[in-house]
Amino acid sequence: MKSGRTASDTHDMSTRLRRSRTPVPPPSTTVGPSIVLVPADLVSLGVVRAALQRALGDEGWDAQSAARVVLAVAEAAANAVEHGSVPGALVEVDVRVRGAEARVRVADAGRAGGPHPPEVIATPPPDALRGRGMVIMQGLCERLEIRSNGSGTEVIMDFERRAA
Repeated sequence: MKSGRTASDTHDMSTRLRRSRTPVPPPSTTVGPSIVLVPADLVSLGVVRAALQRALGDEGWDAQSAARVVLAVAEAAANAVEHGSVPGALVEVDVRVRGAEARVRVADAGRAGGPHPPEVIATPPPDALRGRGMVIMQGLCERLEIRSNGSGTEVIMDFERRAA
C-alpha cells in the first residue's frame, strides 16, 4: 500500500520533529516524555527510527545499544501500522531516556477485526514468512509488555544500555 508521501515529505516531517524537541538536558536527567504522533504508514517508520537514534545518541548511548532499541521500536511501530491502524490513523511513540535506561511505548488505536495481543509470545515455524516481530522485540529488550488499550494495542519496552 502506497502512502502518497514523498522523500521530501518525510524529510520535512523529520525536520519538524527535530525542531519541536526541547533542548537536550544533561545525561543525568530524564529525556522525555518525548511523544511523537506519526501517520500510520510505513514511510513514517524512518522518521521514528531517526528521531529515536538521535535521542539515544544525545544521551550517550553507543551505536550497538541504540541499534537494539531502534530495531525493537521499529518492529512495534510496524506492527501498529500494519495490524492495528486504519488508513489516516496516528501511531503514538512515547520515548523516555534516563542515562543508561530507556522506556518506549508504542500505541495504536486499533481497527475493527484487528488482532488482539497474544497471551504468550510464540516463535513461528521456520517456514513461516511472517510473525517474528514480537519474538525479536522480546529478545532485544529487558522487559516487554503487550496489552490492549481500549480498542488498540500498547507495547511497552524497557531497555538498558549495555557496556561497550
